[in-house]
Amino acid sequence: MINDRELKLFVFSGNDNAAVRRVITMFKDFFNRVAISEDQIPEYLNNISYTLATKRTLLKWRTFIVTDSLENLRNLEVMSAPIMHSLETPIFGFIFTGQGAQWANMGVELLKFPVFRGIIEQAEIYLKGLGCLWSILGECYRSSYLAVLCSNNQQRRSEGQLKIPIYISPNSASQYAPPFKSHWWNFSIISTFIQGL
Repeated sequence: MINDRELKLFVFSGNDNAAVRRVITMFKDFFNRVAISEDQIPEYLNNISYTLATKRTLLKWRTFIVTDSLENLRNLEVMSAPIMHSLETPIFGFIFTGQGAQWANMGVELLKFPVFRGIIEQAEIYLKGLGCLWSILGECYRSSYLAVLCSNNQQRRSEGQLKIPIYISPNSASQYAPPFKSHWWNFSIISTFIQGL
């Protein structure tokens, strides 16, 4: 059963402003003919929202409404957002929260993507060339930071080869940005900026 208070996004689009207006009128008329019981509305709205988002072509001109009410959809011409032309190239920015927001094995899921893994492997080769005795991938796959801190790595830590900052600073934009950005480039998602806090 769908939560009856869950807001849903409904997107309507067309090739030009007038086309979107026609689509809105068509859907408004359609919603005004819908006769279902109150307890069926949440699932019905969920299905309509899903269909609009995944089964229809998103054209250049768009409007939307976020609602949990069939009544708002019946008044679509009044309740929907202004019709806008979508950007040719979406603008993306990535913000890294910095220290304190990390968790054990953070980012390990990204290693399944060849581009991301390749850049991490290149970084590992570079660090090995500088004399680094530990493995980035090896540290990524440890079960937790606590396990690393409490394991038999005491000798490496005391020799200065493995220090606590490697568990904190990888969350900074300067260290995550290159593999992260290249990973998304692989999917044709190009960020306008990357910012660490």
